[in-house]
Amino acid sequence: MSDSKCETCATQSTCSNTFKGKIVDCSAYRQEQEPIQQNGLGPRPETKEHKKDERDFQRLIEGWLRMEGYHLRNTSDIMSSESPRKGWQIHLHEARSNPYLLDIVLLSHRGMYTEFELKVPPIRWAGPEQKRLCMEYGKPVFTSLDEVREHVKNWEGVRRGK
Repeated sequence: MSDSKCETCATQSTCSNTFKGKIVDCSAYRQEQEPIQQNGLGPRPETKEHKKDERDFQRLIEGWLRMEGYHLRNTSDIMSSESPRKGWQIHLHEARSNPYLLDIVLLSHRGMYTEFELKVPPIRWAGPEQKRLCMEYGKPVFTSLDEVREHVKNWEGVRRGK
């Protein structure tokens, strides 16, 4: 397998099957991210520590997005006298009850959007819909603030026509 091309989906830099900055083969990615129990029945259950780590990571990203000018689309931010400079962020907190949106959806004032999933390795999917959106439809999964920064900056450049 090459570091620059996903062998399964045959894409290069646009492949969402990256882990820690390297493009990986889709099948290898799935195996690495979904540890199987010894009995082979499926992914290991999520631990309390893993859930807390993921929540903390999501809060970090929410805070950074706010500093960048994306306010939460909730009652207090909508009714606030301070307008968001760049747009809105929607953070879905209970993915199992709504598997149709990923963790973060950014909405620009110009009507553009991007969505992405935030995960702490090992990656555990909230459901088959979330997994399919990311693995088959190419929606990005980020495991670090640097990855999110790069994605948002690239998206902002595209929506500005750069």
